[in-house]
Amino acid sequence: MFRRLLAGLLMLACTLPPAAASAAPADPIRPGAVLVRLAGAAGQPALRAALPAGAVVEARLGAGSYSLRVPPGAERRYLARLRALPQVAAAQLDRRVAAQGQPDDPSYPAQWHLPRIGMPAAWAAITDTSALTVALLDTGVRLDHPDLQGQLWANPGELPGNGRDDDGDGYTDDVHGWHFYHVLSGGQSLARQDADLADENGHGTHVAGVVGAAGDNGVGVSGVAWRARLMVVRVLDADATGWESDIIQGLGYAVGHGAQVVNMSLGLAAPGPLLAAAVADAQARGALLVAAAGNGGGAVLYPAAYPGVVSVGASDRADARASFSAHGARLDLLAPGVDILSTWSGRPYFAQSGTSMAAPQAAGVAALLLARAPQSTPAAIRACLLAGAADLGAPGRDDATGWGLLSAPGALRACAGGRVYLPLARAL
Repeated sequence: MFRRLLAGLLMLACTLPPAAASAAPADPIRPGAVLVRLAGAAGQPALRAALPAGAVVEARLGAGSYSLRVPPGAERRYLARLRALPQVAAAQLDRRVAAQGQPDDPSYPAQWHLPRIGMPAAWAAITDTSALTVALLDTGVRLDHPDLQGQLWANPGELPGNGRDDDGDGYTDDVHGWHFYHVLSGGQSLARQDADLADENGHGTHVAGVVGAAGDNGVGVSGVAWRARLMVVRVLDADATGWESDIIQGLGYAVGHGAQVVNMSLGLAAPGPLLAAAVADAQARGALLVAAAGNGGGAVLYPAAYPGVVSVGASDRADARASFSAHGARLDLLAPGVDILSTWSGRPYFAQSGTSMAAPQAAGVAALLLARAPQSTPAAIRACLLAGAADLGAPGRDDATGWGLLSAPGALRACAGGRVYLPLARAL
């Protein structure tokens, strides 16, 4: 199959939001929770000693960051008191995070998005990303899907199903990833963690297939990366929502276990200091972060809007920005995001629309770039993605389409020379 494709190349040389929807509403908060980041060298003992009565440490989210339990209904009062403490550099509420793409009727049988971003030409150069790990912060994955079961990351230090933490990382039986979540009961929330990666929604399985469904194997659909290694970090549950603290912990888990590319097809309406710090830390540790721009038709959501994150909006079959796609100064790229056919949990394959479907295409191309040039920095890979995009709209970068339409062969060409020059426009 692939030889026929190569010969031909040589011859050629989220449910969409309602129509009346406007900008995304304010994010709801987790009851009885406040997140804090400590100042300077302050540690957990100092934090515990300074906590107001009624506040207790719930979980460590990362270096210097913690989630606290406070009386439900008093979150904002405790927030103000915590912000006044000299030991606290930042404090915020724990907001609900929503996936940026939801099921739609599967009316298109073909994966039109792959030729649109130039994958046939890119596949002639490289298809295998199994030497690096792509983490998916999402609703989980159907682990036994025939197009995905051979594509999953396997924790080298963990023995499956023995009920022990073999590698001493604090997670028992985290063979393919981990599940960070909270249980809400009686108006209170309790942090939970387990090895249950099952996708009860379908969103995460769809995203996984866009990045790395097995290709050229005569089965089902193809992902951008035919030979992938996908780490499953379940931070959203059956309703495709989760909490900011889970995203922070999930990001730390992914990078701590060697993920070099992280896809986040999820979003928040406003920035938060702890998630911003987690994003910056992940980038400093060598991870390229890709995120969905958002489906509200307004400004780019977070984490996509944080500096250095590749923010991806959605385009339609006419290469125009989809009406639901976020845009603005923080938009980097567009990728196809309407009727994208991929793997699914409730049935083998399903079509979805949303920026959630666009982002993993960029993550997959980034993985191909890294596989071909393993020493590249995240900043260099991001620059290649942007410089290689097919320009749309006004020349250069514009707020409606970013640097243009994702182009896999364009990105490969941009990275080939070792130095990347972006067109003169506004600063990234």
